[in-house]
Amino acid sequence: NDVEDLRSQLQKIIHHPDLSGFFSVTHTIRNEKSILHNGHILRPDRIVEMPDKIVIIDYKLSEHKCLSEKALHTYSGQIESYKEALSMLYNKQVEGYLAFLKGDIKLLKI
Repeated sequence: NDVEDLRSQLQKIIHHPDLSGFFSVTHTIRNEKSILHNGHILRPDRIVEMPDKIVIIDYKLSEHKCLSEKALHTYSGQIESYKEALSMLYNKQVEGYLAFLKGDIKLLKI
C-alpha cells in the first residue's frame, strides 16, 4: 500500500550511507527555514548545523541520470546562493548537496 511504500522510501533515505550522517539527532536541523539574502527569500530543504560546518541539502524527486545540463546549472546556482547566504550567517565552512531521491539515491556535492 502507499503508506508502506512511503515508509520504505523514507527508511532508504535516512539510512543511506551518504545521507544518514545528516539525520543525526546530535545536530541542529532546520527544514524549510526561510533566509533573507540580497532581497530574496531563500528556503533550503534542509540545513544541518554540525560542530565544524554547515551542510545544505536540497532534495530532488527525480533521478540524477535524467537531469539535463540546464537543470543541473539551475540547481547548482540555487545551492550556491544558499551557501553564500549561510556563510554570512555562520562562521563555519558551508557545504551544499543535491539529493536525488528517485530510483537509486544519489548525493551530488555542489
